[in-house]
Amino acid sequence: MCDVYLERDGATYTVSVKGHATGSPAMCAAVSALVCTLRGWLANTDIVEVYASQTESGDSLLKWSGGSDEIWLFLAVGFLQLEGADPDRLRVSVVEI
Repeated sequence: MCDVYLERDGATYTVSVKGHATGSPAMCAAVSALVCTLRGWLANTDIVEVYASQTESGDSLLKWSGGSDEIWLFLAVGFLQLEGADPDRLRVSVVEI
């Protein structure tokens, strides 16, 4: 099971991914694509302050402040759609503080 945790606390955003979508290379690839795209954006924009940028197999943490809600909302929708497609392999938690 792959667990995705998304948090928005004012203008601070967190995306955490733990585990693997065992048995589904397509799901693993989809989750990785979203995480790697976010990490690339964070590394190449000057409108955010990055607090954490760790991406390893089965364990990723990205945390930043600034920018706009649209990036975080884009990720939330993407992960929730993936969860809807295969809830036995992906569990998503979305928290807004």
